[in-house]
Order: sequence, then C-alpha cells, then structure tokens
Amino acid sequence: MLKELLFVTLITLAISVVLVLTPHIKASPYVMITVTILVTVACLISIGIQRAMRYATGEDIEMPIIEERENAAPLFKHRELTTQKYESIKAEIENKTSTKVFNFIQQNTPLNSSNTLVLSTSDTFNISSLVSYRYSCFINLKPLNSVPLINNMFCAVNTKLPDNGLYVCCFKTQDEIKKQILSKYPKVINHIVYTNFFLWRRVLPKTIFTGRLYQNLNKKDGVFSKTEILGRLYYCGFEVIKEQKIDNMQYVIAQRIRQPEKQSFKIYGPLITLNRIGKKGKFIKVYKMRTMHPYSEYLQTYMINTYGLQDGGKIKNDIRVSTLGKFMRKYWLDELPMFINIFKGDMKLVGVRPISKQYFSLYSNELQQMRTQHKPGMFPPFYADLPKTLEQIQASEMRYLTMCNKKGTLITDIYYLMLILKNIIFKRARSN
Repeated sequence: MLKELLFVTLITLAISVVLVLTPHIKASPYVMITVTILVTVACLISIGIQRAMRYATGEDIEMPIIEERENAAPLFKHRELTTQKYESIKAEIENKTSTKVFNFIQQNTPLNSSNTLVLSTSDTFNISSLVSYRYSCFINLKPLNSVPLINNMFCAVNTKLPDNGLYVCCFKTQDEIKKQILSKYPKVINHIVYTNFFLWRRVLPKTIFTGRLYQNLNKKDGVFSKTEILGRLYYCGFEVIKEQKIDNMQYVIAQRIRQPEKQSFKIYGPLITLNRIGKKGKFIKVYKMRTMHPYSEYLQTYMINTYGLQDGGKIKNDIRVSTLGKFMRKYWLDELPMFINIFKGDMKLVGVRPISKQYFSLYSNELQQMRTQHKPGMFPPFYADLPKTLEQIQASEMRYLTMCNKKGTLITDIYYLMLILKNIIFKRARSN
C-alpha cells in the first residue's frame, strides 16, 4: 500500500510541475489544484479496484507449499495396543460420537494399532506439528464444518501420512442441514427460512465478489455438499475408499495416494470453464453454466468406477449435479455459454460432444483419431440417434464423422441439425 501511495504522490507532483512550468498553459491556481485532485482521486480509485480484485480472487493469499517427497514408509513398526489403551480409545470415540461410529471405524481401520492416532481438532496446527510418518492412520472426530480452511487441513494430513496412509473425517452435509431446517419450522415458513439460509450460506460463499469476505467472517461455520468434500479430498491427494452416513453425519475413509495438486484459492461462480479435448487433440476451455457442486471436476474417475454409466453415456445417480443444475440441463440453459466457444472458433454448432480426458480414454483408438480431426459441436449427433449405451454412442459418432469425411462438414451438419431439431421438438429429447 505504501508503494502505491508513493506512486500516486509522484504522479500528482509531476502533474503540478508540468502545469507550473508550461508557459502555454494559462490556468488559475484553482484549476490546477482541481485537476491535480481529480487525477489523484482517479489513481486512488484505480488502486482500490485492483486491491479489491486481488482480495476477491485470493491473489494475496499465501497458499501452502507442498514439497516433493520420495516414497515414505511409517517410522515405526505396527504394535497392537494393550486392552486398557484400546478400551480408552473406544470410550473416547463412543463418548464423542456413538457406538455405530465406533463399529464403522473399528471395521475399516487399524484402530488397535500403535500407528493410529485418534483426535478431535479443527486446528490445522495440531496436525502440522506432528512428526511426519509417525502415524499411518489419522481419525479426526471433529466435523469438518468447524474447520476454517479444509484444504489446508487435508494437505497437512497428506504431508504427515506415509504412503497409502488412511484418513478418517466426518461432516454434516448440506442436504442434512436442509432436512433439519424443513422439519424444524411449520410449512411455508420452513421454505422461507431455508431460502434465506441458501442465499446466505450457499450463494454468497460462491461468488467472486462475496466469497472471500464470507469465508473470513464465517471461518467455523461451513456448509458443504458430500460432493464438495469428496472432491476436495481428491484435489488434496486422497482416494475415497469408503463413505457412509451414520445418524446425521457423513463419515469418509480416504487413502493417501499422491501429492496434493498445486493449491489455489477457488471461487466457484455461475460461469465455469472445463478442460475438453478439441480439434487436433488440443485442450480447449469450454464455457458452461455451473450445474455441479464445487470440486466435482476431481471426481470424474471416482464417479465412473463407483456408479457406472447409464443410458446415454452419462454417469448413473450423479450426485455431483445440484437441484438447480438438473433443471438447467433439462432445458440446455447450462450450454448457452458455449456460443462463446463458437465465436472463438473452438467449436461449431453441430459436432461431436466436447468430452474430458477421462471420457476420451473410454473411446476406441479409431474413434479417438477421427474425433481429433474435427471441431467438437454444441449439438452432438447423440440427439439425432438417441443412443443408450457407450458402444451405441461411439457408433453414432463414427457414422457422423464418416459422413463428414465423405460428404463434407457443412452438408453433414445441416442434415444432422434437421434430425436433432426433429427429435427435440417431436420426441422431446432433452439433456440430462
């Protein structure tokens, strides 16, 4: 700030000197003073806007630095706990949670090991101060809703765990909180209360202008979807191996599999860009309205492996899609920003769907090669053929691309556009 004020002062002095020394300028001292003040105010406003944008986008935040490490094994060999120690840990878990939670943890973690640490903390320092690789399993009974910076906590755990170490965490989901609010108040009133809650606790934290300020004012009052927490775990180098709802809390067991990704301050606004494979195999930024919960982009492989694909090639029971997102997808509202890609020349109106690297890997080598010869499109041949399985989707795209190569892209796109409009209007084909 001092440098910026000094810069403004120097500009003001320079303007004053120029006005005084220039013989052709015959302005009264009042005019000179007014011009100088206006320039100064304009500079200060510009500096204020720049600082506000830096604050909003988190450019001034010092993100945790994750140092590369070699393969790391636990410092000490596993020893089985004494009966007295084990009973003490059991009592601690049951007192802070329940017997159901104890049984879940006991069945899925080495709870009777000397390399397992049970704690209840929302302070990342309590994790960072531990000796690295001393424990191969962390069990934190404190809900993540009370942790100020969850990613910092996850990164700290990742750093302290040896390879393939386990981490158990818990949190109350957004859906559970919604259920509690709706059941607490009479009808009509409960929806008014929840709407206010949603705007204050879910919308404000996700906009670029209010997200940072909200996080600073509500450091220990977080509201998260299950998708967001699972996505954050993957972002921070974990793999989810088991998750279960017990009573009104969601418990997750994750395994450290790699270094955390390079940390950055993330604000998930309504407009997002997605990395998709375009012509010549180059990645393009595809613009869409956000229909998924934050950090959903890190769960692509997990969702495919866990839930599989439904008819049409989309993921079954996709928990990543929000309620509003389902409505937007049904009427293609989420795809309207793709016109930006069309204007930029990355995409065209009709063409194969722009897909992620994970989906692209599921396609045959022949189709992968043909796909990269053409620009992706906003309206894919899917809506012309309405295929159900992944194999049928590939066959549909192969027919479209083959026709492009034989009859030309323009004729093919006009033909397919007619088929697509027919299915949309008469067969009520919809995005999902």
